[in-house]
Amino acid sequence: MAGVYLGWHTRLRFPVAVKILKDPTPANLPQFLREARLTVSVDHPNLVRVFDVDVEPRTGLHYIVMEYVDGCSAYQLLRRRLDEENQPLTLLAALEIGLCTARALGAAHRQSILHRDVKSDNILIRRRDGAVKLTDLGFAGRWEMTSAVSGHRHSTVAGTTGFLSPEVLRGEEATPAADVYALGATLYELLSGWLPYGAPYDDSYYYRQLSSLLPDVRTRVPSLDSGLAKLVQRCLEQNPQHRYADGDDLAVAIEGLVQRLAGTRFLRTITPGESKEQAKPVVLCVDHDEAILELLKDILAAEGFQPVCFASGGAALANLQAVRPDVAVLDLNMPFLNGVELCARLRQVDGYQDLAVLILSGEKGQNAIQGALQRGVTDYLVKPVSSHELAVRVQLLSKLRAMNQEKRSIETQLRKLKDGHRDSSKITERLATLVRHSTKCA
Repeated sequence: MAGVYLGWHTRLRFPVAVKILKDPTPANLPQFLREARLTVSVDHPNLVRVFDVDVEPRTGLHYIVMEYVDGCSAYQLLRRRLDEENQPLTLLAALEIGLCTARALGAAHRQSILHRDVKSDNILIRRRDGAVKLTDLGFAGRWEMTSAVSGHRHSTVAGTTGFLSPEVLRGEEATPAADVYALGATLYELLSGWLPYGAPYDDSYYYRQLSSLLPDVRTRVPSLDSGLAKLVQRCLEQNPQHRYADGDDLAVAIEGLVQRLAGTRFLRTITPGESKEQAKPVVLCVDHDEAILELLKDILAAEGFQPVCFASGGAALANLQAVRPDVAVLDLNMPFLNGVELCARLRQVDGYQDLAVLILSGEKGQNAIQGALQRGVTDYLVKPVSSHELAVRVQLLSKLRAMNQEKRSIETQLRKLKDGHRDSSKITERLATLVRHSTKCA
C-alpha cells in the first residue's frame, strides 16, 4: 500500500523518512491519514515522530514525513544474531527492547489508541545509541470507538499472523490487552528465535494458538529466568483479563523484573554494617557478547570488585544513576554505540564527567589505541589480557577517580574559605599532596 523512502529536510537540514501512499483508494487513504494523526497525538521518546503530512500538488501523492531511524529492526537484529552465533538475543537486550516498547504502548493506551500490529519488524533500534522506537501505526485506532473486524481468517483481521491475540482472531473487541499479547509474542520470539506456537505459515497456526496449552518459553530456552518466563506467559494468556492490562502495566512488571535481576546479579549491593566508604568499587561492564560479560563478572568479582553488566550502551546509560560506577570497562566494537562513543555519552551525565573508562579490544594497532585515548578514554587494554592485569588496571583507575573526586571536594572547600577570608594553608597542603599521588597513579 505504501513505500518508505529516505529523504532530506531542506529547511531543517536533517534526514527524514518519507512514507508515500502509492495507490490512494477510498479504503486505504483514511487508514494512511489516520496513522499520521494518531502518531502526532502521542508524544513519547520510544515512538517514531511524525513531522508533517500532506499531498504533493503536482503528482497528487499523499505522504507522511517521519523521523528517520538509522539502524535496523528488532527482527533484523535477531536474525543477524541467529545467523552469526546461532543464538537469540541476550536477556538484557530483549528486556531493554521490551521495556521501551511497553512504555511506548503505555503512552498510546493513555490516549485510548491501540497499535494493533506490534511485532519485531515494527520495533526499530537506532544505530548510534541503541534507542528503541516503535513505528507503523497504520492499523492503529481508538479502542473505545472500534472493535475487531469479525471473522476468523487472517485476511479479514488487522495485524500479523503470530502476533494476533485470540480474542481478535475470534472477532471480539480489541483492547490494550491485545497489544500486550503481541508484545508478549515478540518477547518470546526475541528470547527463543521462535514464535509461541511455531512457524505461522498457514491457518493451522490459528488452530494451534486457540486450542493448545499456554506456551512456556523455557521449553525452547531452559536456562531462562523463571520470572521472565512467567511474565511472557502472562502476556500470552488466552483470556485478556488475565494479561497485563495495558502497556503501562506491562512496563511496571518489566521494570520490577529488571530491578530483581539487577539486585541479585548486576547492581551494587552494600552488606549490612558496611559503610558506603567501605563498599567495593563498582565496575560498569558493557559488551554485546554475553559470554565475555560473564567472564568479566567472574574475574572482577573474584578480585574484590562489584561488576555491573549490560549488553548494550543504551541499557548502561539508562541504568547509570542506579549503578553509580567507579570505573567503566567497555568493549570497543559494539553495534549501534561503540566503546569510545559510549565513553563520551557516559561523561555527559551529571556527576560522571571524570568517570575512569578502560577500553578492552582486540584491535592492537597504534592508530586505534591513540585514537581512543585522544577522544577521552582513560586506559586501553588489548585482548587477550590476564585476570591479574585487568584487576590491576581497574584498581588503579578506581583510585584515580577517587583522588579526582577528593580533589574537587578540596577545591570547593578552598573557594568557600577564600570567600570567607579564612586560613586555607592546611587544605592547600592537602591538595598538593593529593596531586602528587594522583600523578603517580596516572
